[in-house]
Amino acid sequence: MKWDESNIIIGIKKGEQIAFKQLFLEYYSTICHFLFRILNDFSLAEDVAQEIFMKIWIKRLSLDESKSIKGLLYVMAKNAALNLLRQKKQHIVRGIGDLNLASDKRADDAAQLLGDVSHEGFIHGDTGVELLGRGCEGI
Repeated sequence: MKWDESNIIIGIKKGEQIAFKQLFLEYYSTICHFLFRILNDFSLAEDVAQEIFMKIWIKRLSLDESKSIKGLLYVMAKNAALNLLRQKKQHIVRGIGDLNLASDKRADDAAQLLGDVSHEGFIHGDTGVELLGRGCEGI
């Protein structure tokens, strides 16, 4: 049998593993390279490509033989890669947010300390010696 896109989709919809194998052999490598250009991680690109082909097999009954399987694979790859990058970005932003919270906490602690000191006399024009007490005047 000649494997054109329509025959591949029809075969996959029927559950023919040979049709799925043909799809995989024809497009897996190019999808991996496409994903690598987006993700800059070949191992991750391979993982995402494998997930895409698994989704194709799982949802094979909903495939439309009048549409391009190649186009579907590229759209699925692009969406999966962008979702992954979005998740990574959110993880990084959360990490930065945690650092900012820690930094804000230190800044609040410093402000509290300075506030406590200022209430003890700096605002009122006292010198450091006056704040330390009269026993430290000779230092």
